[in-house]
Amino acid sequence: HSLRSQSTATRRYPSRRLPPSPARRPQGWWYHMSMAFTTLAGAVSTNHSASFTRLSFHPHGQGPERVGRRLTAVSDGWRLNGNLKTLGYFAANVCLGAEHKTFSLIVDTGSSLAAMPCSDCSGCGHHKTGARFDPSGPGATIVDCHHRPTTMYCSGCGTDNKCGYSVSYTEGSSIGGYMVQDKLHLSSDQGETAIDATFGCQTRETGLFHSQQADGIVGFSNSAAYGPTFMDRLVSDLHAPNVFSICLSEEV
Repeated sequence: HSLRSQSTATRRYPSRRLPPSPARRPQGWWYHMSMAFTTLAGAVSTNHSASFTRLSFHPHGQGPERVGRRLTAVSDGWRLNGNLKTLGYFAANVCLGAEHKTFSLIVDTGSSLAAMPCSDCSGCGHHKTGARFDPSGPGATIVDCHHRPTTMYCSGCGTDNKCGYSVSYTEGSSIGGYMVQDKLHLSSDQGETAIDATFGCQTRETGLFHSQQADGIVGFSNSAAYGPTFMDRLVSDLHAPNVFSICLSEEV
């Protein structure tokens, strides 16, 4: 039986994404997961209590040994938490900000937004880690509508000029808030590396996003509607290969 036929979990698909991607992939993380992508290559949480599994990048033509050393910071990986049958998603632990807070984020190959609850969110649910991102913390910057990345779309600005975002999903859930910038922390046996990251700070969650265990979502699609994705930063800042995949299995 296929994973699709076995699942009893409610599936979520973004019903609105602005502006439209010029080279849009088939929508929905379920489609991509069912196509048996293998091995997520991306950020590594500094939460060492998690169960880690070693992954490897295979760069071609990178040349200098210096680049190879920098890649070691992202060549280790982590085991995704979750399942398709009851939860309907897989999540990864991602470490952000000066306080090195770890967030459990749903891995979504059908969207590009990364987002988690803001510390001032009164309408957010109680999630697995209980972590909240503090936009007033050291190193954090709220994205201004007038000084945002050129590709970033703001759903609203208001009197405070915060670049807002709002995403609705076909099963009825939605998230919204404003865009922020801070550091994404990657760790390995060789130490820690921090790179710039742009993501959403949620002030509103409804439906499954309010009740789910995961804190938020991290998108890996090729759209730049919400600024550079985490994958974009790995490629530009650490010269990682511009490719990733996800391994899904009932047995490890």
